[in-house]
Amino acid sequence: MPKKKTSTTTTPKSFTLAKAVISRDFSHPHTKFIYLFIIVSVFLGLIIYGTKSFLDNNEPQITPVTSNKPDNELKTPDVSGVVKEQEKLDVSSKSQQEQMAHYYSLGSNYLKNGQLVKAKEALEKAALLGESAYTYSELGRVYLLMGDKEISLDFYKKSLTLHQKNPQGISAAQMNYLKQIVYELELEKTRSANPPEEEQ
Repeated sequence: MPKKKTSTTTTPKSFTLAKAVISRDFSHPHTKFIYLFIIVSVFLGLIIYGTKSFLDNNEPQITPVTSNKPDNELKTPDVSGVVKEQEKLDVSSKSQQEQMAHYYSLGSNYLKNGQLVKAKEALEKAALLGESAYTYSELGRVYLLMGDKEISLDFYKKSLTLHQKNPQGISAAQMNYLKQIVYELELEKTRSANPPEEEQ
């Protein structure tokens, strides 16, 4: 009597691999590769998510160029207490860099309070102690609010030049904003120098 042929079913390789991954069978040649791929994917996902969250939370809050209001009228934090403490500090014995940082911070806080004259004085002291793109930018803002657009343009151009030499110290949004200010002020200066002729 002839023997019955027994049917043998071949297990697909993909099924074997899936089973090995699920059961954590590292004897399978591809299991380690799959786990490594999963770990790397998760790690990259976390980096991308973390970077996006950081950028979203640290987007620079920039005052529009067209605004002529002092910062204290634009709902900036009240720094009166900080200013009072800074005014008490004697930095004459500090290093040049520390003095520069002090006057820059003091000037920026005066600016936030809308104290433009005091902001100008403090920031000019900082500028005398050393070149700083941030100090020049704040001085540009002060002079713009005071209505002296020509001097404002000079300081903004100085700030832009220094930032372009060291772009790592500024975000793309801030750089574009600075370029926009310089462009608008230069355009206004050109128009003032060449007023349109009146029609007769």
